[in-house]
Parts: sequence; C-alpha cells; structure tokens
Amino acid sequence: MEQLFRARTALVACAMLASVATQASPATQEAKALARTDKAAALRTLQRADKLHDREASGLLVEWLYTWPAPWGQRDKACELAARGPAWGDATSRAVRTLCRLSAGPLNEEQVEQARGELRAAHASGSMFAAATLWWLFQNDPQWRDRNARGEVDPRRRARLAATPLTQRQPQIEALEALGEAVAAGNPSGIGMAATVLATTSAPGNNERLVKLAAEHAALVPARLKQWVSAAQRLQVLGPTRVSPQAAVEVGLQARRAASAVAASAQAGACRDLHLSRIEAGGEAREEVYLPVQGVFDDSYLVQGSWDETWIYEGCDKAVAVSLTLKADGWGGVGSEVQGANVLQPAPRLGAPGPGVSVPAAAPAAGPRPGAS
Repeated sequence: MEQLFRARTALVACAMLASVATQASPATQEAKALARTDKAAALRTLQRADKLHDREASGLLVEWLYTWPAPWGQRDKACELAARGPAWGDATSRAVRTLCRLSAGPLNEEQVEQARGELRAAHASGSMFAAATLWWLFQNDPQWRDRNARGEVDPRRRARLAATPLTQRQPQIEALEALGEAVAAGNPSGIGMAATVLATTSAPGNNERLVKLAAEHAALVPARLKQWVSAAQRLQVLGPTRVSPQAAVEVGLQARRAASAVAASAQAGACRDLHLSRIEAGGEAREEVYLPVQGVFDDSYLVQGSWDETWIYEGCDKAVAVSLTLKADGWGGVGSEVQGANVLQPAPRLGAPGPGVSVPAAAPAAGPRPGAS
C-alpha cells in the first residue's frame, strides 16, 4: 500500500512539473501581446524578465533581437546574450548561439553536422525557432545546395540533387517536417520560410496553401514574398494549375510564345495584346511520387509525375489554346513541353482582359537567415 502511495505521489509530482514546464511565463505572454502594437515596449518587458533569470523570456528576447528588423532587431546583441551559457535562456537561446557561430562564412561539412545536432537538441527541447532553422540549415548545407558561390543556380548540381533517391533524402524530409512543426506553432521565421517553399514548389494545392498561410498570418509573411502571394491568388482565379508562382514565369513565357505564333499566323501579323485568360486541367496526373513528409507539408513536394494543362490566351479578337505537358523535375520545379496550340473556333466573346499572371522574375532558393524581412 505504501509503495502504491509513493508511486501515485511521484506521478502527481511529475504531472505538476510538466504542467509548470508547459505554462508560458507571464512576461512572454505580455510581450507577445505588446509586440502587435509596440515592439519597443515588448522588448523592454523581456529585458526586465531576463534580468530576473526568466529563461523563457530570455530565449524569446534573443530570438526577437536576432530576427526582427532594425531598429528593434540587434543581431550583435542577440549573439552576445545567447553566448552567456546554459544558466541563461532556453533552447531557443542555444539555437541562436548556433546561428551566430555559423555567421562567420561559408559552411563546411563538419560545421553543418555539429549545427544540425545542436538544432535537433534545441528542437527536441521545444524550440520552434530551432525547428525552422533546421530547414534553413538544410538549404545552406553544401551537400544539398543547388547554387554556386555567386548565388546562381548550378544546373549540374540541381540535376544531381533532383535525381537523389527518396531513400537518401532523410535530411530533406527531417528538415521539412521540422519546418511544418514551426508553422503549426505560428513561429514567425517558420512562416516566412514556409511561404518561400510553397511559392517555389509545384504540386497540387500549393497555391491554395500559400494563399491560406498568408491570410492566416498576414503580419508574418515577409514583404519580399507578398508578390508571390499575389501571383498565387491570380493563378487560383485562372484555373486549377499545379504550377507554382515561380515556375509560372518560364511556363508562361513558353506558352505565350506558342500562342503568339499561332495568333500571328491566323491574322497575318503580330498580335501584341495576348493575355492569359484561364487555365484548364487536362485529367489525372501520371506516376505521381511525393516526398514522404508528414504534417503540414504532407503531399506538397512532388518529386515525380507528369500532367497536362491548357493555357488559354486572348487578344486581337482571338482565343488561342496552348496544350502543355508538365513534369516534376525532382527538386520542386517543373519542366514544360508545348504539345500544340490552336485558335478556338468559334472564338469566345472577348470582354475586358482577364487577371493575367504577374509574377516576380526570380525567388531566393535558400532564402535569407531566419527572420529576414
């Protein structure tokens, strides 16, 4: 009986400790509320709590100082605070300390593996900032980076990465799942990185996911990504395309060239007023294979598969349908091939120009460090 009582007492004690551990400190709750309207006051609240050794407040203070833009953000100060050691701050402080150490220059394999271990440990301790930073580290890992020292896409590297079998993509899967956890928790850095992933990865539903993410976290989507959100909204209006805003740049150029050639032939002269008016799906996709990611990014990273779409352009009193076969390239992008283009007969009654697609010329593949705006 006495042993049973002791066991029950131990369980109650553990439950009480777990409850305390999961409760947000009053200072962090107050600071998060203030941050919506007065960032300076939010930082002052955390600074006062930091002096009282509130570890959670210290971690949030370090994260905000590292990720917020000027005049509130101060990365040097964040690194200084994060370096104070285990007596100060929480798992997020450790994650920031790792990032500060990596800021010295290009990463090598040893640095990446050490950093990955540290970020995994911080993530396991509950830091969603560390979870998001695992994705940043994956993108900047020389083994997985598809860009050269000048930041330009290296076709050979990209082709090699795209051909990587699923069985060898565990670092990518782990990092994307961790990023999904950060998004689900509402971590600002994670939301910004997730918006980039969705804007540059062609798969069914990704445009809808991007628009939904931006609507739910409008204040957290970096300004540099707003144009991609607008492009995804336009693509939604046009029709059921699987093409990402980034891929729509090249696909649209190719399709418009084909439409222009047909329109010019039909009227014995160039047609300069063509605009994309709608997109039609062409049936089920073939041989689809997705990166086996669980959580937020489930079925969002298409590694293999092909499908058909028809992009319809209007102008010069004509409508031209361009039939396209699209194919996942294995690294988030898509290749396209024009199968044919023809003037629709009878031509539809043309009204005001449709929404068209206005998309940025390029997007950062790896993105800036966590928190950059």
